[in-house]
Amino acid sequence: MSNNILGPKRFILLLVVCFCLISGLYGQDARGTGEKDASHFIVVFRFQRQTFQQDATPEEGKIVATHLQYLKDLHAKGKIVYAGFRKDAVDGIVVFETASRDEAKRLVEDDPAVKTRLFAWELHDFKTVLIRGVKQ
Repeated sequence: MSNNILGPKRFILLLVVCFCLISGLYGQDARGTGEKDASHFIVVFRFQRQTFQQDATPEEGKIVATHLQYLKDLHAKGKIVYAGFRKDAVDGIVVFETASRDEAKRLVEDDPAVKTRLFAWELHDFKTVLIRGVKQ
């Protein structure tokens, strides 16, 4: 008599089912829709100079306003998961959800504050593990 309760074929089937369930849970995007082709990228934006808050020109203020509108437009299109800035306004963070790193990079490079070199930026791949409102 075998000590293996399931038998080899049933054990393999159980492993496959468990793998599929786990992949389904952790392969979801941040909204929990199950779309597995989207990736998340964090962008850190920084003013090129630390004294921006004290000596910004009116033109630079307009650029910041167009930057904010650009982000709002991307958010409306579902490209931004989260955006915000430190209260000391030294830098900001945007989490993009795009099909590829190249798309995220293009979105950053098209930002008016990046195009005018008002902002420096860093792009990082990001894997969402936990998010409020989505059971894992």
